[in-house]
Amino acid sequence: MTYVIGWRDEHNVYMIADSALSSVSQSQDRTQTSFGEIEKTYHNYMVKEGALKLSILHQEYLISYAGMMPSIYSALEFIQQNLELGLTIYEVLTYLSNSFTSDEYKLLIGFYDERPILLHYDGKETTEHDIVQLGSGAVLFGDLFIRFIQKHLQSGDPSWKLVTMISYIQCQSIMDGLIEYGVGGNFAGARVCHEGIHWCSDMTYCLYEDDLAMVRTVTVMARNNCIFVSTDYKTKSPNNIFFGWNLNDEEFLENWKKHGLSMLDDLKSDFYIFYSPVRQNLRIIYCNKKVQNDYFRLWVKNTDEQLHSFLALSEKLGEELKAPNSIGFLMATPFPYMTRKDYVIRFNDQAIVPDYEDEGYR
Repeated sequence: MTYVIGWRDEHNVYMIADSALSSVSQSQDRTQTSFGEIEKTYHNYMVKEGALKLSILHQEYLISYAGMMPSIYSALEFIQQNLELGLTIYEVLTYLSNSFTSDEYKLLIGFYDERPILLHYDGKETTEHDIVQLGSGAVLFGDLFIRFIQKHLQSGDPSWKLVTMISYIQCQSIMDGLIEYGVGGNFAGARVCHEGIHWCSDMTYCLYEDDLAMVRTVTVMARNNCIFVSTDYKTKSPNNIFFGWNLNDEEFLENWKKHGLSMLDDLKSDFYIFYSPVRQNLRIIYCNKKVQNDYFRLWVKNTDEQLHSFLALSEKLGEELKAPNSIGFLMATPFPYMTRKDYVIRFNDQAIVPDYEDEGYR
């Protein structure tokens, strides 16, 4: 159960994938995903989030996949080994089809060779595409995301285009409750250009129903075949780490785990995505990790291994979030830092100020 989409423009190949995994399980335990969805059983398979389905091979090929994981891992091992022998990707895929013809998986492969190239390998044949979808999610979504790309992402900064598409897919998945159909969890992405492979920028989702005073945050960071997540929806172990393929180096994993958790503790992202499934209002704010700006101010603190956040929205953002059924991209202007106590004194009832003394927010 998977959803993957890849597309290319004049200079880049983009790829986005979900993190849902399905397995046969007799367990009746049901937990929440990072985005507050209840994990489900779909066609006798237990669906959980748990893998980054994007991998970098040979430092230049971005690969995503759908299908049976044991077959996929065998194919990835085969591709990696033969690339290291100096074969071209086309030669490797030809040998792969001759050696392991299978309908149990499909691959998307993005790379740059004088131009952006997006290949689709179906277990037998290799074809080149401008845009392609994989997995059961392709049936559920139909051409919704293809039309979005064609309408909204024909120009602009490539990093922003990737974030916009990830945000739109993630929010659509939440609204439609797609974890129930074996698709979803966290969506992450990367792009390939002549400079190399770039993971998507750090993103914090600020989710609410209809009350802006009840915002929940989910931060997603993708690095080096790893995905790091911090979420308000889980009271136990809010920091989750989902690993991709080919990460057998324990020292590497341990170092990245420490680094990832320290970054999550700051809760400072490049982009903040405000979304309400009730209003169907999506606003993507680029703030370049400046979390006190003309749209919002954010403070965080850590207590008992829990990350607490306090988010104050400006009237300017409040007006943006009133418009139903709309999508907008905003550029934030940074403001000088203000402590939460000073903010409360300036904008709220003076009587509650003592409650904010020595609170530890930063």
